[in-house]
Amino acid sequence: MPQAGGRHRRPLQVAAEVFHAVPGTPGLLREVYLPVPAILRLQITPPLVLIADVTQTRQHAGHDLGVAVAQQADDRAPPDFLHSLLFKEEAVLNAKRVYRIMRQNVLLLERKPEIPPSKRAHTGKVVVGESNQRWYSDGFEFSCDNGEKLWVTFALDCYDREALHWAASTGGYDSETVQDVMLGAVERRFGNSLPASSVEWLTDNGSAYRSYQTRQFARRVGLEPKHTAVRSPESNGMAESFVKTIKRDYISIMLKFDGLTAEKNLSEAFEHYNAWHPHSALGYRSPREYLRRQTSNRLSDKKYIKI
Repeated sequence: MPQAGGRHRRPLQVAAEVFHAVPGTPGLLREVYLPVPAILRLQITPPLVLIADVTQTRQHAGHDLGVAVAQQADDRAPPDFLHSLLFKEEAVLNAKRVYRIMRQNVLLLERKPEIPPSKRAHTGKVVVGESNQRWYSDGFEFSCDNGEKLWVTFALDCYDREALHWAASTGGYDSETVQDVMLGAVERRFGNSLPASSVEWLTDNGSAYRSYQTRQFARRVGLEPKHTAVRSPESNGMAESFVKTIKRDYISIMLKFDGLTAEKNLSEAFEHYNAWHPHSALGYRSPREYLRRQTSNRLSDKKYIKI
């Protein structure tokens, strides 16, 4: 065996007999620098096994040398100093050399195929010109102080931005929660009746929205399920803006010791958002203030026509 050496390792002469020593022999664990191909070809007989750490190398006479360690092959854990031998904090590694050696010995993972950028033009608009034409649904999650996590599903009107209904759970997003939000949104706008014409129910491509049960239930309550294009974050801007507002202006400052406390305060947050939170697209009015203004203007127009 060649003499081991290195910038951060004391010279160590390892005899060939060490690799064939009887278990329990003092100094059974040893480390030497060998050329990487030699390490891969080195045969060690039981009860010893070979550990070849080619990621720690050094240059010697123009050759890359790796670390070879002989270890006893039984169920006992290796001594603590084995880790310090292989992974010294002060050791300086050359990342390019490590990459080259691993590539030569076919130790690299297969590259992930690149996904070509979408060439689809995002010319559509999520915003509509009247209430109850299109509703958008999405979800978000946040953690309570005790580590409990809540998943929230909500529905927005794409015209007046009112949060029509929402539901929170500790079990993630599922079809039943989405159906509860659908039903709550219909009752919010139409009471015990169904829409005279179908309302678009726009969502992303999550499994809770694409499930057969969800789509069937949507059509039974007067909604027409629609989905945004895959890998099209531009179509999700309205929901992302709403989530950012709720997390920044409400969840970040409200009390949320546990799930029950968070859900109670989240209810007040949604109510405050609908009644008081100004929105730039609504002329800096809240959703309900904007709706009242629109209703008042329509009534005034009808009176003007009668006169």
